[in-house]
Amino acid sequence: MIISSNRPSYIKWEVTLPQDDDFIAIWDPIIHDDFVIVPVDNQGILLALDKETGEEIWRWTEARDTYDGADGFAERSYIYDGVLVTTQNNLTYRIDVSTGETLWHDRNIDSGASFVYGLGENFVKMFNEYREFRSLRIGNVYTGKIEEVYRFEREDSFHISSNIPLLFEHDNRVFSTFNRIKDLSTTSGYIQDTWVNLYDVENQNLEWISDTIPKENQYDYTAGLRPIYHRGKILFCRTSIFAYDVDNGDLSWKDTSHTNTFAWNTHLTAADGKVFGNNENGYMIALDIDTGAEIWRTDTGGTGSRIEYFEDKVYINEITRGGMSYLMVLDANTGEVLHDVPSPYEIFGENNWYWDDVISVDQETGLIYTADHNKVMCIELDD
Repeated sequence: MIISSNRPSYIKWEVTLPQDDDFIAIWDPIIHDDFVIVPVDNQGILLALDKETGEEIWRWTEARDTYDGADGFAERSYIYDGVLVTTQNNLTYRIDVSTGETLWHDRNIDSGASFVYGLGENFVKMFNEYREFRSLRIGNVYTGKIEEVYRFEREDSFHISSNIPLLFEHDNRVFSTFNRIKDLSTTSGYIQDTWVNLYDVENQNLEWISDTIPKENQYDYTAGLRPIYHRGKILFCRTSIFAYDVDNGDLSWKDTSHTNTFAWNTHLTAADGKVFGNNENGYMIALDIDTGAEIWRTDTGGTGSRIEYFEDKVYINEITRGGMSYLMVLDANTGEVLHDVPSPYEIFGENNWYWDDVISVDQETGLIYTADHNKVMCIELDD
């Protein structure tokens, strides 16, 4: 084991996180130009660091200082043209990345998902009244104006919900996709049905609604929290992985060969015609985007962060095995393990060695940004 007084050579820099206790979590670091922005969970802090040195550039706490309970920002944020759009529930902020100055903020009367996906100057967010309606809204990065473009409401005794909407471009058109969910608990059991929806943003039209997502088992009802898009396919995961064709809404393929979830802490990543997922049963897979055929399967471990892709490699963190967690790098084409790095420091007590389940890889330099519930780190691994 490596003790805390001896920094491993692969750690380029490390910064102790602002924290109220010995165990603090962050969301995935956000990399932009010369900055890495670290969202400190449950404290309402965005910490902007120089990505080469770790020097603190600015610290944003405005929402926390203004509104009680505003402490979970940046579970998913969006940067465009030097500004950061971040959100928690009904609050949305636009922040200058260079200075940390708030440029505008919106406080909506409706509740909202704490996720922002964007494309160009637009971002998308789902608002709701619990079990009663879902409202898909498009915002403008520059003006802060957020407008409803589509709504679905409760029509019968079934409650309604949805997953996180995604904004993406396909064949020179801009779309948003989201799942529409209906559920009801009865004396005879729990009923839930889910449909994939595709909304044409430019023409303000619902392009299609899929058939209900197949129920391979009880965990496949919602098909996961976050959709992704790659090469004409919308992909979801839970225990199974589903791929829907953007052009017609048909289910292109499904992989039902797994008995545990892909969506507890990790989610799918797609690149170069492949779909990558780490299963809670302790393995990572790569599937062909067009057919769903398995390309490789490699033993890793349980849990895991979002999977990052960079130059034919995939990166994942907090892979747990035997009481230790690991940062892993695999060859994206073969599944060969290139790096298997144990957590470097013992934290909050004897024999507790953890990475945090977050990871971001700079797509220009290949540097890795992650944390261990105590420090945020910049990591440089040999090829």
